[in-house]
Amino acid sequence: MTLDVISAPTGYPLALGAVKDHLRVDGAAEDDYITGLMAGAASYAEGFIWRALLTRTLDLVLDAFPAVIRPPLPPLRSVTSITYIDTAGASQTLAASKYQVDAKAEPARIKPAYGEVWPGTRAVYNAVTVRYKAGLLTPFTASSSTDIITAAGHPYADTDVLRLSHSGDQGEALPAGLAVNTDYYARDVTAGLSLKVAATSGGAAIDITDGGTGTHYLGTMPEPVRRAMLLVIGDWYANRETIVIGVAVATLPKVTAADHLLFTERNHLG
Repeated sequence: MTLDVISAPTGYPLALGAVKDHLRVDGAAEDDYITGLMAGAASYAEGFIWRALLTRTLDLVLDAFPAVIRPPLPPLRSVTSITYIDTAGASQTLAASKYQVDAKAEPARIKPAYGEVWPGTRAVYNAVTVRYKAGLLTPFTASSSTDIITAAGHPYADTDVLRLSHSGDQGEALPAGLAVNTDYYARDVTAGLSLKVAATSGGAAIDITDGGTGTHYLGTMPEPVRRAMLLVIGDWYANRETIVIGVAVATLPKVTAADHLLFTERNHLG
C-alpha cells in the first residue's frame, strides 16, 4: 500500500500573524523561519491525530481489492474515482454505483454496493488506485456580488450542514453576513468548486456584503489541535536545538502539554 499526494493543500491551518502574536514577535525578519515551524507543527499534529487538517487529494494505491477499503488521513470528503487493472491487463474505472462509501466512519469505509463484488484484478503491483479528497478545512473566498463561496475541492452537497472559520489573525473577519460557530446549509452546489449557504435547509442564500479579511475555511479546527500546534511552535522557536547547554547538558523533554491535547483530540475523534 502506498499513499500519494496528488493535490497538496496550500497554506497552513494557522495564520502567520496569529503565530507571531503567540510568539510575541514583531517585524518580518524571521517570517520564513516561523513559516517553516508552522509547516512542521502541522505535520506533527496530523501525524499524532492521524488526520488531514487541510483538504487535499490523495491516491491510495493497493495491489488488490481488500474486503473493505479504509482510506488513510480522514476525514474522507469524497471519492473521486476507483481505477484498477483488470485480469486482461487493461485499465478500468469502476462505476460509482458499484461501491458504497461510509464517510462517517474514521477512517472511512468503502466496500461493494449491495449485490456487487469487487472486480477481478491482474496479479501485479499497484493494481488498484482510490483517488479521494480528505481534510477538516477547505480554504474559500466569497463574492459580495453573487453570494457564491468558491472553495476548490470542497466536499459538500446541497443541504449538507457546515460551519465556517478563519485562521486566527487578530482583526481577521469572515465575509460580512457570515459568522463563526454557526450552522449553515449548503445550496446551489457546484461539486468540488463552489456553493452558497443558507441559514435553514432549502432557505434563501445568505447575503454576503464583502469579502472579509484573512484566510477563511469551510469547516472548523478543533481548538485542542490549534492550541497544541501553537505550543509546539513556541517550544521549537525558543529551543532551536535538541540539546540545551546550561549548568548541565540536558535533552529537551517531549512537548507534553501539546501531546496531551493531541492525545485527547485523537481519542475524541475516534
